[in-house]
Amino acid sequence: MLRTPLLTALFGLMISTGAAAAARSESTPATVTPDRDPALLQQSVKRSSTEVSRLQHDVAAQERRSREANERLREQDRKLEQLRRQLQAMQPGTEAKKQGQ
Repeated sequence: MLRTPLLTALFGLMISTGAAAAARSESTPATVTPDRDPALLQQSVKRSSTEVSRLQHDVAAQERRSREANERLREQDRKLEQLRRQLQAMQPGTEAKKQGQ
């Protein structure tokens, strides 16, 4: 399913974003880093958890839309095939021409 690779990519993005933020924050005093302040670490975990939940919801919604679109396409294919058969049935000698080819 599409969900696992997408979630893996999202987690990778979150990790790389965190690494970039950490690189920028290296110029700030070391006393402000989350690994030294449990409250900041807890806030960071909560924000990340909220973001993951939101992304999971977005992925599920996109998968639902994709399944619905796929079903609409299948229905259109069925209708087109039915119309093709009806058209063929209305044209005399079509079957004879096909068999002769």
